[in-house]
Amino acid sequence: MDRSSAVRRVLLLVFVYFMSDAMFQTLLPVSMDANGITSGFVIGIFIAAASGVGILLAPPATAWGDRHGRARVLVLGGLASFVAMLLMAGAARGGSAWLWLFPVLLYGVARATTAISTLAVVSTTGDPLRMQGLNSVAQRGSAAIGAIATAGFIATGHYSVGFALMSLTGLYVCLVARRVAPPPAPENRATVAPRDSYAVSLRMLRDERALQASSLINIGAVTIGLLGNAFYPLALDVRPDRLAFWVLVLLLFRDITSVCVGPFFHVIVTAVGVQRVMVILASSNVASLVIVALAGSSVPWICLAAVLQGAAMSLSIGSTNFMATQGGRLGGRGLRITATNYGISVSSLFLPLMFGALFDILGSRAVFITGAVVVAAVMGGAVHLARGWSPVGARVQAPRHGDDEGPYVGADLHAEDAGDVADLAPEPR
Repeated sequence: MDRSSAVRRVLLLVFVYFMSDAMFQTLLPVSMDANGITSGFVIGIFIAAASGVGILLAPPATAWGDRHGRARVLVLGGLASFVAMLLMAGAARGGSAWLWLFPVLLYGVARATTAISTLAVVSTTGDPLRMQGLNSVAQRGSAAIGAIATAGFIATGHYSVGFALMSLTGLYVCLVARRVAPPPAPENRATVAPRDSYAVSLRMLRDERALQASSLINIGAVTIGLLGNAFYPLALDVRPDRLAFWVLVLLLFRDITSVCVGPFFHVIVTAVGVQRVMVILASSNVASLVIVALAGSSVPWICLAAVLQGAAMSLSIGSTNFMATQGGRLGGRGLRITATNYGISVSSLFLPLMFGALFDILGSRAVFITGAVVVAAVMGGAVHLARGWSPVGARVQAPRHGDDEGPYVGADLHAEDAGDVADLAPEPR
C-alpha cells in the first residue's frame, strides 16, 4: 500500500469511528432523559461508566497490539461496539435504567482500546506532525457531521434509530482493520508483554514529563467534551422543539472551527512552540466555559464560545497525541498513548458524577464555572510540564506504515528527554 493510500484509509477510519463516539456522548444523556431518567447524577454514572471502565482492559490489549499488530484488537473492539449500540437502540425504545447498564459498560470497555489503537495507527502513518493536524481535522469534522445527525435524531425523537445506525460504524472498523493496521515491522522493538503492561505504562507516566503533560491536556479535553456534549443539552431551558437547534449551534460551530484550525497545527507549533500552544488552548477553553455559563440563550455569545472551544480542541488533539508518541525508551505507541489515558479514565469516572450532582443541587451555571476552574488547573499543570519544549527546524522523518519505532528527526522534545532520540534504535537483547 502506498503512503498516500494509507493516510486516506487511516483518516477515514478516524472519521467514521469518532463520528459515532461523538454522537454517543450526546445521544446517551438526551435519550435517557427522554425515557424518564432525569437525574443528572444517575446520567452522570452512565457517562462515567462509558468513559472510564475501558482503562481496565486497555493496557494489555494495546501492548498486545504493539507487539503482534493492531488489526485483531480493532476487530474485537468494533464487534463489541456493534453489539453495544444495538442493545442501546433497544433500551432507547423505553424502559428502566437497568436496560442501559450492560450495553454502556460493554461500549466503555471497547471504547478506550479501539480509540487508542486507532490513534496508534495514526502515529505510525505519514509525517507525524502533519498527520496529527489531519487527525484533528478528521476527528472534529466527523463530530460536526455527527452533530447534524444528532440534532436530527433529537428533533424527531428517533433515538433508537440513531443508536442502530451508529452500530454500523463498529462493523466498518472490523472490515478495514487489516487494511489500516498491517503486522508490525520485524524491527519493531515494542517488547512490553501484556502481563507487564500496567507496571510499564505507569512507570512511563511517572518518569516522562511529556506523557504527564499529554495526560493533563487529555483531562482538559475530556472536561470540555463532557460539558459541551452531555451537560449543555441538559442545561438548556428551552422548549423540546428548540433543543436540537441550540445543540447544533454549539457543536457545529465548535467542530467547524476545529476543522479549519487542524491543517495549520504543524505551522502553529513550529511558529510559537508547544508551551505557547498550551497557553492558547487553556485560555480559549476557560473563556468558552465562562461564556456558556453566563450567556444563557444568546446566539452570538454561544457561537463565540463554540469557536473558542473548537480552536482549543483542535490544538489539544494534535498536541497530546504528538507528545505521547514521540521519544521515550519504553513501549510501543499504543501503550504510550494508554499511559496518558489513566488520567482520562479517573477524571471520566469522577467528573460526570461531580457535574451531575452540581447540576441537581446548584444548577447549570455552577457546572460550567466549576468546569472552567478544573480546566484552568489541569492546563496550568500542562503548561508547566511543557517548559523547555521548542520546535526544531529539521524535517520530520515519517516511519514506514506499520513500523512502530521509525526514527524521528525534528520532534518537539523536552530538554531532559532530548537524548531519547538517540535511543529510538533497538536496544540489544
